[in-house]
Amino acid sequence: MKKHTIIRKVFSFVIVASMMISSVYAGSALDAAEDLQTSDKVLFGVISDMHIGATGHGAGTNGQAEGLNSVLQWYGEQGVQALAMVGDISANGNQANMNQLKACIDNYLDPDIMVLASMGNHEYDTASNSDIFSNTLGMEPNAHYVINGYHFITLSPGSSSSGVVANPRNGAIAARGRNATLLGLGNDAYSHIQAWAESRIQYAIAEDPNKPVFVFFHHPLRYSFYVSDEWYGSGLGNGNSTFLSKYPQVVSFSGHIHSPNNEPRSIWQDGGFTAVNTVTTYYFELERGLVGNNRNATGTSTMAKGDGIAMQGLVVEVEDSVVTIKNYDFLSEEWIDQTWTFDVTKELPYTNKRAEKAQKPIFSDDAVISVSNKQATEVTVTFDVASLPEASEVGEIIHHYSYTIRNMDTGVLLRSFRQWSDFMFLPVRETYTQIIGGLAAATEYELSISAVGSFGLSSDPISMVFITAVTKDALGNLIRQVESRIEGLVQQNYTTESWDGLTGSLAVAKDVHSQDTPGQAAMDSVFVELKAAVNALTLRGADYSAVEDAIAAAEALNRNLYVNFNDVDDAIAVVEFGLDITRQETVDSFAPAIWAAIADLILADVEGATPSAEVIKMAGNKNDLKVTVTEMLSNGKENPIIKTFTINNNAIGVYEIGVYKVYVDTKGNTQIRACYFVD
Repeated sequence: MKKHTIIRKVFSFVIVASMMISSVYAGSALDAAEDLQTSDKVLFGVISDMHIGATGHGAGTNGQAEGLNSVLQWYGEQGVQALAMVGDISANGNQANMNQLKACIDNYLDPDIMVLASMGNHEYDTASNSDIFSNTLGMEPNAHYVINGYHFITLSPGSSSSGVVANPRNGAIAARGRNATLLGLGNDAYSHIQAWAESRIQYAIAEDPNKPVFVFFHHPLRYSFYVSDEWYGSGLGNGNSTFLSKYPQVVSFSGHIHSPNNEPRSIWQDGGFTAVNTVTTYYFELERGLVGNNRNATGTSTMAKGDGIAMQGLVVEVEDSVVTIKNYDFLSEEWIDQTWTFDVTKELPYTNKRAEKAQKPIFSDDAVISVSNKQATEVTVTFDVASLPEASEVGEIIHHYSYTIRNMDTGVLLRSFRQWSDFMFLPVRETYTQIIGGLAAATEYELSISAVGSFGLSSDPISMVFITAVTKDALGNLIRQVESRIEGLVQQNYTTESWDGLTGSLAVAKDVHSQDTPGQAAMDSVFVELKAAVNALTLRGADYSAVEDAIAAAEALNRNLYVNFNDVDDAIAVVEFGLDITRQETVDSFAPAIWAAIADLILADVEGATPSAEVIKMAGNKNDLKVTVTEMLSNGKENPIIKTFTINNNAIGVYEIGVYKVYVDTKGNTQIRACYFVD
């Protein structure tokens, strides 16, 4: 009764989780492990990296045991038949660690649940640790078990094997794989056990080629699931080349990385078999190059925020050739939205082809970034998280956010960095908060943030401009800079509005600065306003009236009459419009040049002329007579001279058009019977 009281106090979620799993398997024989002994199904749990005996990362005073105890009882509530512990089950594998682990199992795990364990690099502190492992837990580091007709194979790193022995607890076939030398905490080699492992896999497949074969080893194959390109073992090949690729029935489980299973890439089947990440109950650790738990984004860390406290585990249900893997978060007491189901006799679905169904993340139209806790060299930003446009077919998540910070005063990119979206922590939050340091006081920055999904697609960015906290010294420096600048300026050269705005802002800033302890908000406000007033100071425009008069005179001329009017065009083309008053001398030089070009114009010679006339019918017996004389000029152009007269019907007359006299004989009120020059 006392034991149950402690469990309820520390992990009350066991009751809730039990109800959840019961609803999943309602009406089946999975409610009790003993009922499964004769069924064609198997239900088992998988955990790793418990690090019993460790300190730090929220381990508490009892070296992770308190958390593990509740995890063990939870698995009992799920009715699992077996629980696999995939290496780094202790801090360093010594007798004290193993005794503590054994006590946890004996006191909190249902005795009907079979424990399968393999050793990890943390179990190798001395050469005798493999003996401690076997003697204390009653199992061998490398073993082959059969549960309900399904084969389970555990592998441990080492350097030599001493042959096959009998497992005293389960009667399973086992290979000791003991180590004759001191290996230390970095051991990750499996080559010594590869041949034995393959022989056991072949044996299992020969017995039933349609059933999965479960293989457990601590270090993942490089280039397989999420983060395994950075944390991995050796001796079993890698994702590009491994003997396991010959066996699609193999479902392997590996830990070591401490990466979470909220990520769809935590299962990998591109190699022709299945590799699954096994999650820690200690702390999260992920890929390099992201900010992680670096407090103010001035560096990087593989640890998730908040020291990465983690507690996740897997539940695996098997029926014939079909495997379903569910992931559970013990801290939030809820199932993770990553459930993987596949049939080992069919095409495996969890491959890199999932990227073809990836979606570009989006921010909502009203997503904003806000800044709080402004200091001289750092700020805290909070923004609305991004999402996927539609429910993902491949379990895609928002993996991380990419940040860029640009100095608005210089236009120079200060830096860019990436930070996980905290996808490993449940429940999923609606806003995200990040501290950004390494900034300069009283400096304006532009911050842009983009969301990136599991398969690399990036959203359009959201952005904002902010200024870091203004110190009294920074405000004083700006005031002195502005005063020094004003001393050399001529007030009359600036627009009244902008000059008054600057001098007014300067006066307000000086008033705030004169206070003994000016408020932060006041200093920030007057600093921003004074900088804005400086940027808004506007020179008056130069006087272009003389230039405009000269251009108007040129446009009034008939350019067809001159052989060199292009000289006028050239004089106008060099005019620079929009110059301010400080360039008045330059502006004043444009008009004389235009007038000089006009004065130098040369008239083209008239080489011939042709008369024509047109009667335009008007009301009554009056009509308009339009007489045109078209001169052919020496510059190849024509110069039409047009004059209109009012005439009667059937009028005949001589009409003066410039220097020309034109005889016109009309008929009725529309016809021209004759039109020619006369002396």
